[in-house]
Amino acid sequence: MKLSWTGIKTAVTGCLVCCFFAATFGCLVALSIWAFVSEKGLDSRLTALGRIPEIFADSYDDPNAGKRYQKRHKTLRTDSRFHKLVLKPGYLALPFPGYLIGIEGNINSLFVSHIGKFQPSINDNRSWTTCFIYNAYYSGIRDCDGGTSAKNSQNDSKPEDIGFAPVIKLKPELEKAIENKGITHVIVYSTGFNTPQWESLANYSDLHRNLIVAARPDSWLERLWGKGKDFTPLFIGLSWRSFEFEITENKFGQNLKNIDYAVIGPRADKIGEELAKSLREMVLFPIKQKFGTKIVFVGHSLGARILSQAAYYSDGEGANSSDQQKIDLLVGLQGAFPAERYVPDRDQYFYADHDKFVAAAIYTVSKNDKAVEHPFRYIGSEKARKHALDNFGSYFSFSFLGDDGRIAQKEFCDKGNKPVLVNAENVIRHNIPGTGGDAHSDIYSMKIGRFLWQVIRDCTVERESAVR
Repeated sequence: MKLSWTGIKTAVTGCLVCCFFAATFGCLVALSIWAFVSEKGLDSRLTALGRIPEIFADSYDDPNAGKRYQKRHKTLRTDSRFHKLVLKPGYLALPFPGYLIGIEGNINSLFVSHIGKFQPSINDNRSWTTCFIYNAYYSGIRDCDGGTSAKNSQNDSKPEDIGFAPVIKLKPELEKAIENKGITHVIVYSTGFNTPQWESLANYSDLHRNLIVAARPDSWLERLWGKGKDFTPLFIGLSWRSFEFEITENKFGQNLKNIDYAVIGPRADKIGEELAKSLREMVLFPIKQKFGTKIVFVGHSLGARILSQAAYYSDGEGANSSDQQKIDLLVGLQGAFPAERYVPDRDQYFYADHDKFVAAAIYTVSKNDKAVEHPFRYIGSEKARKHALDNFGSYFSFSFLGDDGRIAQKEFCDKGNKPVLVNAENVIRHNIPGTGGDAHSDIYSMKIGRFLWQVIRDCTVERESAVR
């Protein structure tokens, strides 16, 4: 059989083409596998979705734990509804990296009773448990160094002796996380009125989980090009004594609620002041100065009041006007405090220097939320938005959320440091079973997760990229 030169060239060309396509296909398969693995890696850095916390019998290693707890419980004069994490550290653990600061006591004796750290169990890294970097109860729970909580407690101290001093223990913890795990954002959350600790933990699980899902890159190509690496958040949640009475839905319960609220509102302001002096000034601002880490506050209802106060409170010494000494983003979800705090001579807590402390402040507003409407006309109410629009328009900016949970305008992060009131009636719409105030607690949806990710991305991630 005689082969022509043309035939040989055709055969060789065909082989080369086949090899090219085979190599291309192989590369695409390899890249797809790599992207899939990267997504799993991203998920492991951000959260551990789907992992169910378990009860670990070895959380307690002291046969006298019960007696020790009862003694401290009596000395500290606390309510177990606000430190359930101390009693069930495995069962109530959140399934992602972070911390919970437990704040107890009354307005004249507020103190940090425990700081829990969520981490994979030593016995099973697919499940999560809680260790404590501080525990005033010393109930025999393992601390984060592998010992017991004795050395991280003040066994004979009273609430007034403890105060908020334990918060400083978070500083080396955050430094280690930033250095070892590449943390880019520290996100501080606070829940609001009438929320026991177990419910705060459940709410944080929903809020943070929805944020993480919304932040996940949409495709393997985006992961291939490194999208998502600019957002590796660390969670810090607040738990605080947010009620005195058990609030029921009957008329008697509603009367108790009105009495209770008169006590709890000022308590929220006081907690915010203490957190400004401890968490903000002694932990977060030094961390930001050293590493450039972004600081985000997200509060709901009275939690927005706490974190607004924590962001803006000053003892008269003022704040550095550089970006290194600012909260990068403050988000209030249906905030429960007067909008007039941003207007001169309208409220005792005038946020006069808000632009020195916070780079961007955004509050949701919904006409479907009745809890913040009467009789207070709080910043989360439609009445407050209209009143501000008609009377104090120069002190605020205004925007709205679409049905998908995204802000329509792109420039909401650059409003001349004015707080932005976002009409969210298309998203915050329905009553959540077991809650009051109509749509007041309708914030645990995927749409709010997309909203949070949009404002965090546009006000911290993309804005930072634009600066660089």
